[in-house]
Amino acid sequence: MTQFTREYLDQIRIVVKQVLRETRGQRGTIGPRTSATLSMHWAIMNETVGTATNGATSPTTGEFEFLERNADGDLERTGITETSTNRWEGIEVEKDTLVLMVDHGGEYVPLGIDCSAMTSPPS
Repeated sequence: MTQFTREYLDQIRIVVKQVLRETRGQRGTIGPRTSATLSMHWAIMNETVGTATNGATSPTTGEFEFLERNADGDLERTGITETSTNRWEGIEVEKDTLVLMVDHGGEYVPLGIDCSAMTSPPS
């Protein structure tokens, strides 16, 4: 199991708060507001994506599949796949991991990442 430092988790909390502000139309404090629209989607990784060598210049990529809620509220696969860009230098995303994926101006970035692959991923 991966252990993260308190400082690392604090940085992630700051980013999550910023994304929430942006999706609610509020101006954040990290940087200037851009015209990029953020949208979030539940997804499952179809392959393992390693850590980025350099988040700004050498991200890693991998395929994921969008999930959607069924009538019972459970998440199920849609059959729609996309490519994720992992800019995190300290996070590897395993195959079959549940992810909250953010579409940031056409680049899908894993934001909320479960700690390990799901024991029973949706079929």
